[in-house]
Amino acid sequence: MKASIALAESKKPSDVKAVSKSLMYNIAIIPASEVSKEKKKQAKVNMYMKLTSSDMISKYKHKLLDKISTRLDKQDLNLGMFSIDFTIARISTAPLPVNSAEDYQNMIDRAVGARSDTIIINLEVTEKVHPIEKK
Repeated sequence: MKASIALAESKKPSDVKAVSKSLMYNIAIIPASEVSKEKKKQAKVNMYMKLTSSDMISKYKHKLLDKISTRLDKQDLNLGMFSIDFTIARISTAPLPVNSAEDYQNMIDRAVGARSDTIIINLEVTEKVHPIEKK
């Protein structure tokens, strides 16, 4: 009994290192040309990327933007041109936005709470439609 109490006391939160988990992002991109269609009829471009929970937001943004520009065959893109939502099966089933550093940290915190060593995060990336200006 005393040994278990001593062991519990030695494991203070500051002493325990956070375990980095493997994150698999399944990405579904909806181009602007598909946004006006019914959800079921939208042609999505699918891909994936792998990161870890300890990766910084800058690495996440860089890899995601690289994947988007490669698949859509467009240059000079930025993440502000897209609406990004995430879901995590059995953890966060309702789509939540991931458009800021705070949103990104929320996504990572939810993913790290999963019991699995590899967590699958579903991202839906929707290209924003800009109205055409009339001359």
